[in-house]
Amino acid sequence: MKLQNLINPELELKVKNNAVTFQEAQTEKGALREILVQGLPDNVFVFSTDKNIKVSTAKWEKRRNQLFNNENDKINKNCDGVIVHYDDSYLDIVLCELKSIRFEAIQYETQLVNTKLFIDSLVALFNQFYKEEKLLEIRNIRYVLFYVSKQRPLKIDEG
Repeated sequence: MKLQNLINPELELKVKNNAVTFQEAQTEKGALREILVQGLPDNVFVFSTDKNIKVSTAKWEKRRNQLFNNENDKINKNCDGVIVHYDDSYLDIVLCELKSIRFEAIQYETQLVNTKLFIDSLVALFNQFYKEEKLLEIRNIRYVLFYVSKQRPLKIDEG
């Protein structure tokens, strides 16, 4: 049993050639829409708590915790991606958030905090109910904010 077995498999992001792509559904011109993270180590699991999943044949939406009030944005905000690296029973975690051109700390801090609390609860649940496995311990946790510092117009060399 691994920690990722506790997470809805629809939230998994595929790691291919030690790389993963995080996406953001921004419509603003010049917004950051996608980040490719390369050079990931082996033994990683990557997921997004902010990923749209298929609810029905014609409907996609973000997975929300059905136990929480859907109207409460503070407890329902999550970050765009989580990288979990296994080193025996130790976990190294990277929480990733993509932001647009104009943003404030309150827009991403809540998302990162909520996702950290989610990871903490997953580890606690795993350690409580899978005692026959090695107990998991979070060794390192990092927070990464990707953003566009200024608009950069696309230059096409016609030379």
